[in-house]
Amino acid sequence: MTARQSCFCAFLEAPESIVCTAKYYDRGADGDFKVLDPERIADLANRKRSFYSETKVYPYLKIEHLDTATIEKSRMYLRIRRPDHPWAALGTEELLKKAGLILRDYESGAEGLTLAAALLFGKEETIQSLVPQYKTDLLVRRDNVDRYDDRLDVRVNLIEAYSEILNFLDRQLPDPFFLEGNTRVSLRNKIFRELVANILVHREYMSRISSRIIIYADRIEFENPCVPLYHGKIVPDTSIPNQKNPLISKFFLQMGWVEEVGSGLINVTKYLPFFAPGSWAEFIEDEIFRTIVHLTGRDSVQVTPPRYHARYHTRYHARYRRKSHVYCQILF
Repeated sequence: MTARQSCFCAFLEAPESIVCTAKYYDRGADGDFKVLDPERIADLANRKRSFYSETKVYPYLKIEHLDTATIEKSRMYLRIRRPDHPWAALGTEELLKKAGLILRDYESGAEGLTLAAALLFGKEETIQSLVPQYKTDLLVRRDNVDRYDDRLDVRVNLIEAYSEILNFLDRQLPDPFFLEGNTRVSLRNKIFRELVANILVHREYMSRISSRIIIYADRIEFENPCVPLYHGKIVPDTSIPNQKNPLISKFFLQMGWVEEVGSGLINVTKYLPFFAPGSWAEFIEDEIFRTIVHLTGRDSVQVTPPRYHARYHTRYHARYRRKSHVYCQILF
């Protein structure tokens, strides 16, 4: 191309979804796919409205449906993070309002506790009444990959679930000696505290799919349903942070269980090479957000797709390949 010639690029942005003659189509990498499943139609509406399901107000959900011991435990965590934390001295109702867990729906006029309040503090029977599909399944498949070597089924509120999941991982994973400066640092805690918080904070709780953590001999996989902003692999250093559940994330942040948005994945990639030489992590965002921690070098590990994708491939193949936007590039 000579100096006198020029290149003109035109980028045409197409919508993620369209409605045509009362039929719904979701735009994917290979074309427009008709949407018939009511859950996926609701997903389309939520994506367009930027709706957070955690903010759903339940007028008949009362404070007595929450677990008092968990609320007191949260106050303890707040004081550990900051002895003079202003939330720790508040009464229960004031604490819930300050945290944004009691809201008014300005469309319907309803006011009350939200789904986020039930998920954070609810009794187990309360949570199962609101979101019966909620659970986090932890599996160890080092030897028996068809079934499991060990398993934990977690259905309690998020504050209790965080502790239960970390205790399970503490029993299953090593914690090699590591000094940061002159201070001994728990690599297991640094890495997996972030990943456990992510699987709880960024999950879409209205989805019928449950979250899973699977420990294999050569990798550890974290899976949770979400409402994706992107589709494909995420590079922690350059990706734009996106909160999936800002109310839940806010409370976890106040207790010191999560970092500022986006810094958690950076910490995972920072400490992983010290946890296991040659280890590395993949972050893949779609309707199922997947984090894969490879415990061996990139050249020696052969990544086998998990059984989950084989079982659900027919139903969800379009989802895994869909892009949030489709661009046409025209060169002249």
